[in-house]
Parts: sequence; structure tokens; C-alpha cells
Amino acid sequence: MFTDRHNAIDLTKGFYVHFSNGFDPLVHPEAETFLRGIMLRDVVCSEFQGVDLFLSQYKVCTEGHASMRVFVHDVVVINENLSRDGAIQVLAKATARFRVSRATLEKFFPRIIDDEELAQQLIGKEYAIQYDKVFHFKHGRVFQHESQVDFCNSMLQMAQNPFVAMKLLEASLMTKHGHLKVDNRIEEDMNQLENTVL
Repeated sequence: MFTDRHNAIDLTKGFYVHFSNGFDPLVHPEAETFLRGIMLRDVVCSEFQGVDLFLSQYKVCTEGHASMRVFVHDVVVINENLSRDGAIQVLAKATARFRVSRATLEKFFPRIIDDEELAQQLIGKEYAIQYDKVFHFKHGRVFQHESQVDFCNSMLQMAQNPFVAMKLLEASLMTKHGHLKVDNRIEEDMNQLENTVL
């Protein structure tokens, strides 16, 4: 069991190494190979299913920002003694930093792009999202993942104005779990997960 726990922690850390600058399959094809090696093809989260959509989320997010950096702060096994089916839950606490571009506003805040004055204020700014992610491992592979983000605070910090932050939150295509509703296969809370942590 110690080896399984250690392996799950190493794989989670490996994920953050491979995806620390987002995901561009042409520049870093090994990131996709790595992810497909550690996740089941039909891996599930609350808002979508499948490793293809997981990769798509990272690709769209990377393409839609001038820059993206992800820093992991802590990776630990949690609820060790509660698992009856041998599943291992790994909690990662991380920060994602994004630099806003015009594409960011067009793709993820589409109602903002018509407000050129606000758009000009936002382009070039950086926002940081604190988030927790739990990978659920069984037999050395991720079968389920869940996340929790603090998007509200990140918008407030970037805007430095509660009214602008509210406008951004209302215009955003981000779900409460940190996924982007840029695909009709992504729907908030569409899947019921078992043994959730967040």
C-alpha cells in the first residue's frame, strides 16, 4: 500500500510538471502521452467525462491566454483509512496564473469584449486562481477527479473593483469547479461522483 500511495503522489506531481505551462500538443506531445498513461480513457469529473475533454480544457485555456503557469504547493494522500475499495485520493493545492489577452476576453468572457474601454484595462493584466484538485487513483490510474476554485477572489484581485469583478464573474464561461463551458459536452454538475472530497 505504501508503494501505491507513493506512486499516486509521484504521478500527481508529474502531472503538474507536464502541465506547468498549460498544454500545447505540438510543442509538448509528451504531456498528452503522460496524461493518457495515468488516466482512464473514461475518467470522470462532475462536469464532463473522458481524457480527451480533460486535454481539450487545458489546450483551450492555454490558447486563450497570453501565458499560463501552474504552481503546485502541496500534494498529499488523504482519507487513507476510509477507502474500502482500494482507491487512493491525492489532494493537490495549486495556483494557476494567467495573463489576459484579447483572445481571453473573446473566448472566456464574451460579453466583455464589446466594452472596449474595459477590454483595454484588462488586456495584459494577470490573474491567479487558487485551486484544489483531487485525483482518485485505482490500480495506478486516475478514474475520477474533482476540483474547487476561488475564481471570485481572483477576479476581484485583478479588477481591484468589486463592480468590475462582478461584471467579469457574470460574463465568465468558467464553472464553479473551474472548467470552461466552451463545449456543449461540459455541463455543471452533470455527473454524480462517488466518495467526493471537495
